[in-house]
Amino acid sequence: MKILHLIDSLNAGGAERMAVSYANALAARGGSVFLWSTREEGLLKETISPQVHYRFLNRQGPIGLRALFNATQLIKEEKIQLIHAHSTSWFFGTLLKGLNPSVKLIWHDHYGSRTQTTKRSNKTLVLCSSYFDKVVAVNKELVQWHQTYLRNVQSVYLPNFVSYPEAIRVPDSGSGSTKTIVCMANLRPPKNHENLIQAFSLLQPEAPDWKLLLIGKVLNDAYSDRVQNLITDKSLSDAVVVLGERADVFELLQQAEIGVLSSDMEGLPMTLLEYARSGLAVVTTDVGDCREVVQDFGKVVPPNTPEALAKALLEYIQQPEQRLQDAGQLQAHIKAHYTEEAVLPQVIKLYENLIG
Repeated sequence: MKILHLIDSLNAGGAERMAVSYANALAARGGSVFLWSTREEGLLKETISPQVHYRFLNRQGPIGLRALFNATQLIKEEKIQLIHAHSTSWFFGTLLKGLNPSVKLIWHDHYGSRTQTTKRSNKTLVLCSSYFDKVVAVNKELVQWHQTYLRNVQSVYLPNFVSYPEAIRVPDSGSGSTKTIVCMANLRPPKNHENLIQAFSLLQPEAPDWKLLLIGKVLNDAYSDRVQNLITDKSLSDAVVVLGERADVFELLQQAEIGVLSSDMEGLPMTLLEYARSGLAVVTTDVGDCREVVQDFGKVVPPNTPEALAKALLEYIQQPEQRLQDAGQLQAHIKAHYTEEAVLPQVIKLYENLIG
């Protein structure tokens, strides 16, 4: 099989990490795998396996005619059989399908907030869905949305996954607490960092020596300004560190104790899987598939409630034995259900059924 994974950028977002993870995992199994970034490169380029055939299309404008022409020629030259388009790349994938009708097209929807939208606000997507041979959803609510609004296409649920390296931190093997909470989320409104800053300010009197690290792209817009101003207003400049987008995420997570996600909307966040893999205790808001991922091995609180978020974080700070126990159980749970060994066979079967 010759499979193309399509993504609009290689910035450090969840959909982008999954596109790279799929390509790397499939290539490691001996497949002929291509990964094309259509509009933008980024930090994740360095994580692409040498076994993956990578190309940057440098698409410009709404259509990107030059990129479309070059991509069509490459599809024919490489005899690509299936396009797996992640997130917003569905539009470019549709154009490629229209010019290469024999190629199968899968759209992989990573956007959990889509369930809050209507058919009218997704007119172009609904129209293009006529070209999709299959849709993959990262949670079951999205499956229902696809079945309701998209045109004559079957949607299937496949969870995100992480790979476990040989050297992995075991939660109960450390020597003392690093007194560090980490939040890995690009600074965008759905991630609601303001909720987290409010919660952290509430727990500060009880845990003045704990730090909060914010990892994620800072867009230097009105939202990031509000977050920075709130940190200053709450006199947290020494305790809250905005690290921005980082290439050493795995190392930073290994040095923390608690991973937190304070979002208002999610699909199935890669962030939670990466927290668990790194041996962190997890506190998350109850959005998307977060509760499904964490189960009873972490703390799940209502969204946009700083008091509940602060209480959950403080419980883990003040109860280190419970923190370590939950972190170990969550790590084992993720290793059993959200790894490439658990998910890739389903993906390969999906490809085989489509290609025939």
